[in-house]
Amino acid sequence: MFRQSLIILFALLIASSLSSCSKRANNITAVNQPSPSPGRPSATPTTTPETLTIDVVKEPLVDGCGCYLQKSDDAGKEDKSYIFLSSDIAQMNLDGKDIRLELVKSVEQEGETKVGSTRSEYYKSGNIDVGIEYVVKGICPPNDEGCESTEYSATITVTRNGVYKKISALGYCGC
Repeated sequence: MFRQSLIILFALLIASSLSSCSKRANNITAVNQPSPSPGRPSATPTTTPETLTIDVVKEPLVDGCGCYLQKSDDAGKEDKSYIFLSSDIAQMNLDGKDIRLELVKSVEQEGETKVGSTRSEYYKSGNIDVGIEYVVKGICPPNDEGCESTEYSATITVTRNGVYKKISALGYCGC
């Protein structure tokens, strides 16, 4: 009986020691991760949200016939500050880098092109998607055989990794 009581007491002593060690282990704070206190930033690393910057194409690959779009604020400037260019290839400048885009889909409005007509184009380059919604702002007069371009206002939407940016543009397509 004495031996049995001694074994039970010994088992309780071990269980109590293990429980105490477990509680201390849960309260240990790592040296590299100080606990946050009022007025002190958390030690948890934060990530900066991704941004998109649409800028002027630095080295245009399109010359001659094609589409040329400028930011609405820059429209009409003679310095050729184009944010989108397309012909056989399409081009934009995102985050300071000129990129080539591949046409994925084009949707034309049926019927004759007139002021207010719309069309859409969709482009892709890696994880970048670009959608352009065009609205006709000006067309060539029927009797002007020298006129070969159509004026547009456009909304360009660029999406990358779930982040998107919309920008208004003006320009023309033609020769």
